[in-house]
Amino acid sequence: MADTVAKFALDDASVVVIVGTGSGGGVLANELAQKGVKVVALEAGGRYLPDDYINDEWDSFAQLSWGDMRTTSGDWRVARDFANLPAWIVKAVGGTSIHWAGASLRFQEHEFKALSTYGPVDGANLLDWPITLAEMEPYYDRAEKKLGVTRTNDLPGLPGNTNYLVLEKGAKAAGYTKVSTGHMAINSVENDDRMACQQTGFCFQGCKWGAKWSAAYTDIPRGEATGNLEVRDHCHATRIEHDETGKVTGVRYIDKDGAEQFQQARIVSVAGNAIESPRLLLASASERFPTGWPTARGRSGATICAIPPARSMRSSKSPYICGAARPWRGSCKTRPITAPIAALSAATSWKPCRSASPSWRRSWIRAVGGASSPRRSTATRIWPACGSWERICRRKPTASH
Repeated sequence: MADTVAKFALDDASVVVIVGTGSGGGVLANELAQKGVKVVALEAGGRYLPDDYINDEWDSFAQLSWGDMRTTSGDWRVARDFANLPAWIVKAVGGTSIHWAGASLRFQEHEFKALSTYGPVDGANLLDWPITLAEMEPYYDRAEKKLGVTRTNDLPGLPGNTNYLVLEKGAKAAGYTKVSTGHMAINSVENDDRMACQQTGFCFQGCKWGAKWSAAYTDIPRGEATGNLEVRDHCHATRIEHDETGKVTGVRYIDKDGAEQFQQARIVSVAGNAIESPRLLLASASERFPTGWPTARGRSGATICAIPPARSMRSSKSPYICGAARPWRGSCKTRPITAPIAALSAATSWKPCRSASPSWRRSWIRAVGGASSPRRSTATRIWPACGSWERICRRKPTASH
């Protein structure tokens, strides 16, 4: 953290207060700070950087997730099964930009006009966006450059992990010609003073390499380095206050010691997330704004746009796509970092990984030549920068390949 980190007084009404430090709040805080604007960013969670991230699903969930009790209503699946945990939202400096997968897709033209394209949907308030793709393209360009999105700005695509390799083969067999690893805000080469992806496979738990873009270790520290940004972690915003004219005056919050504070402000930006932002607006109800401040025509918290993950499952007798296989651990052909990838790809036949010892985070990479059972060769050991041994087994392909 820079020595120039600012410290602003609670009664300094010249500051801009931003609630949340993720993809929205963290970026906005940096952009304003770079332009000389004084900013106080309130973050309900703690501060974690790549060295702090945990390469373990459950331990990471306990470290980063917003675990405060919630309520979920309705008859949808989440309300039935996870009423107190409707979404995995990160409670930390950097927000859910720590947890996101990095997929960075542009809307297509018709997606801006959902109502016109698909027509009304019963039970939903489907609308057309008041903007078009043409209007957004300059901003997409800027965002892709800032985040280092692959397959844009001459940045190469990421290598395919073992999930991808299986799906690619099937897609091409089905006749698809445009198959790729897509546009990802994960460095495929060294970029923006951050190293390339090492295919560790724990993207959702926070990138220990810093290869995946996150506000936690890009925009936030850069904003702090200007001397115009103060980030207050473990500070939970509870209410936005306004004067008799309806103009915002500041934000009330609970600090890390449990004491209520009030930070005056000339502008307040609410950039929590899809759950916390409407919660704060609704909690800020007053005589002037009885249904929440502001009300957005009374729709605050009334609807949510969920993006459910698509999953495809099948049974297989293959020893490489079942049981202990953990294909999300990355591309077999990119794991050995002690030899050129191209040479390994040419000299080695690869199959999806099977986990050996989770405590050592080893992966046995098995190559087969049409036989029903895998055959191993001698193993080479490498020492990745994350500090864990990986055991890589490989052999040269036979004529049957």
